[in-house]
Amino acid sequence: TAAPKGPPLPPSNVRLSSATPTSVTVAWEAPAGSTDLTFYKVVIGNSPSDPTNTTELLAQLVYERTITPLVEGTVYYVTVQSQDLSGWSPPAQVPARPIAQATAPTNVTILAMSAGHALLEWDPPLSLTTGPVTNGLSISGYQVEARFPLGDPAGAWQVLGTTSNQWFMHRDVGTFGVTLYYAVRAVILQDPSLGPLELPGAQAPVQVYFGRAPAWRDGSVADAATVHVPLGGRADVPLLFNASDPMSVSLTVRSLEALPPTAYWGPALQSSDANGVYLSQNLSVGYNTDLAGSSYTVCVTARDLNGLEAPVRCITVSIPRPHPRLVSPPTGARFTARIGCV
Repeated sequence: TAAPKGPPLPPSNVRLSSATPTSVTVAWEAPAGSTDLTFYKVVIGNSPSDPTNTTELLAQLVYERTITPLVEGTVYYVTVQSQDLSGWSPPAQVPARPIAQATAPTNVTILAMSAGHALLEWDPPLSLTTGPVTNGLSISGYQVEARFPLGDPAGAWQVLGTTSNQWFMHRDVGTFGVTLYYAVRAVILQDPSLGPLELPGAQAPVQVYFGRAPAWRDGSVADAATVHVPLGGRADVPLLFNASDPMSVSLTVRSLEALPPTAYWGPALQSSDANGVYLSQNLSVGYNTDLAGSSYTVCVTARDLNGLEAPVRCITVSIPRPHPRLVSPPTGARFTARIGCV
């Protein structure tokens, strides 16, 4: 005869999955190797040994239960058992405390960057939760979300990632000419003795128009080029940029390095052709004998209204020394030449 079968194993990974000020949600998984379970029993009490408050029988394929109404800040103890034809399993228990959600981060800003990235920055929430209970709670990090498809104001929120920093870089966005919608949440961590829980809080939404960065146009000075200033004259360095984004056609050319003392910007001329709007501007450098023999490295880019910038190009400006001049000897000068063999 077959040996009598013992009771089933208890449910595995019993955990507190979410909470509100008046409820807790407990989740679990089927015990390993179970094939003929009939029910799960969920019991909640005010102490580990007091499972008399609420008892519910749940069907075999149910793995989560929300229990309400409860009192915010009160620690309850939830016990889950599995049942098969041989009886009930040993209990698996977890503490659970109803709490309010975390408040939203503050001062959320976003910057569309020229490399096709979006940089979000923020400050911590002013308080841990929207309710009076804050003991045993801390911020474990932040959750960053975006509406998808990107640029759709009614798109579904999807998690981009989590971070312990107060900034997040959405790299290689890949979508241009649209407004992007983001949100940041603080994630509250509860002390395990009160119910192990990580709970995302309220959203702090932010949006940014994401365009294409300005691009260098044919006819511009090449990167790493050397420009020589002619004696007594000036050198004009041509800078031309396409305004790739029609929403951001106002461009400003700027130097990242200190300019030579004799350098000055020419007028900025904005125009258009079959390829779109573009900006042309010269950087002019005049000759000065006091600067003869010196050279300067000048790095230049263009920035549009969104703060997007063209790739930096650096050039060397060289100010030569005057060439030595040949002069005629004075009248009456004598020269002695010695000719011989060695």
